[in-house]
Amino acid sequence: VDGRIIGLAVLVIREVAATPVREARRFVEIDELVVVPEARDLGVGRRLIAAARAWARERDIPGLEVSAWSFNLETIEFYKRIGFTPTVERFAMRAE
Repeated sequence: VDGRIIGLAVLVIREVAATPVREARRFVEIDELVVVPEARDLGVGRRLIAAARAWARERDIPGLEVSAWSFNLETIEFYKRIGFTPTVERFAMRAE
């Protein structure tokens, strides 16, 4: 917009080897998705996701994955609204 970048998606191709409990997978990870605050609710995030999907299809990669911090409810709801579904929950604990 007006020569400024208002959104950014960083995509990484990931290949995960098979384990006894999971098949090998190849996917595009959305490592970062950023939209400047004043451009939110204008469809920028949706367009970035659409571009990421097209980028993955061009490379014959079947899916996209993304993560979000559990406290970031706005982001989690955005991903759910556009079609992402949760696949894993990650837990953390201090070692002390």
